[in-house]
Amino acid sequence: MIISVLFYTFVIPNKLGIIFIIVTVFYVCLDLDIFHRKQLLSMNLGNAIQTLRKEQRISRKELAERSSLSVTALYNIENNISFPSKDTIDKICNSLSIPISFLLFYSITEDDIPEDKRSSFHYLQEPMKKFLMEK
Repeated sequence: MIISVLFYTFVIPNKLGIIFIIVTVFYVCLDLDIFHRKQLLSMNLGNAIQTLRKEQRISRKELAERSSLSVTALYNIENNISFPSKDTIDKICNSLSIPISFLLFYSITEDDIPEDKRSSFHYLQEPMKKFLMEK
C-alpha cells in the first residue's frame, strides 16, 4: 500500500496532491491505531522528529518550548523511550511547520515495508524526502 501511494505521488505534479496522498497513509495508520499499539509497525517517530528538528536547525529545548513539552519528554520521544500521543504529535508537527503526513513518511522504516517491495521503497524514499522538504 505504501509503495503504491509513493508511486502515485509522482503522478501528481504539485505538493498539495502529494500531501493529499500522504494524508491517506496517515488515516490508514489511525485505522491501525498505531498511536496506541506501536508494535504493529516499527515506525520510528522519534528518529523522524529528531531528523526534522535538526534539518530546521532547531534545538531540542526550543522545539520542546514551542510544543509545550518538557525537554525530558521530547528527549524520551526522540529516543523512542516513550511514544507520543496524537495530540503531542500534532503539537510537534505544528511547531516544525510540517503536516503530520510528512512526519509519518519520515518515520517509515524498512521493517514497515513488505520484503518484496523494499527495493522500490529504497529507490523512492530519499527523493521523496527531498521533494517534501523543498521550500
